[in-house]
Amino acid sequence: SLGLVVTLASQVLALPDRDLKTTPVMRLETRTLVQMLEYFHYNKDAVTSSDYPQLITNYLQELDPQRLFFTAADEQTFRRQYGPRLENDLAYLGNIDTAFDIYKVYEQRVKTRTTWIFATLGETFDFTAQDSYTPDRSKSAFPANEAEADDLWRKRLKYEMLNDIMGKKTQEEAKTTLRKRYERMLKNLGDYEAQDIQEVFLTSLTRMYDPHSDYFSSDTLQDCSIQMKLSLVGIGAVLGIEDDVNCILREVVAGCP
Repeated sequence: SLGLVVTLASQVLALPDRDLKTTPVMRLETRTLVQMLEYFHYNKDAVTSSDYPQLITNYLQELDPQRLFFTAADEQTFRRQYGPRLENDLAYLGNIDTAFDIYKVYEQRVKTRTTWIFATLGETFDFTAQDSYTPDRSKSAFPANEAEADDLWRKRLKYEMLNDIMGKKTQEEAKTTLRKRYERMLKNLGDYEAQDIQEVFLTSLTRMYDPHSDYFSSDTLQDCSIQMKLSLVGIGAVLGIEDDVNCILREVVAGCP
């Protein structure tokens, strides 16, 4: 109903306000990282001044790995707008405001798309037409424009609903599951902090030198150290998600705490 759509739309807009801008510490970290890559990386000659616009494309692909929210028009606009100044911003100024500016657009795209999804789920879906959808779009191009993105999302929703319907759910039950799924996606978006965005952006840079070079934030480094030292022991329980909502205990591993 219209009331439901309006209510859900208001929820979509209720993401937390965050101060997304380059801090003095980030400036120092960014300049230091670029210097290390240019002087100490084994593949230090891999990236030249003319390669920096590619960082924009790489970053968009990291933010939107299934190529569902940005468009090819966005990609070209961002490359023209930010590409020419990126090397100076990163290497000399340590400024990563480009990452935050693009992320704000991404956040708005997700909010707008989620509102569109909730409205579209109010419609009746026709499963009699012959259609196709590629579930893994990680190697696909961005949709050319908004109209192509809408068509892509309609196919995606039908694909996701069909999976549930084939699992013995009604169309309304499948729609309820999808609503919860995309509400959770939106909540996860609100959990992103400036440090997380910095990590994604600078990792997009390091992977231009080789696919196994990553930039770790302090939190990620700590998590990695724990895993490498095996200093953190779990309780020996295999957990799972039921109906995309509830956390359930699937299995208890013998011999564990």
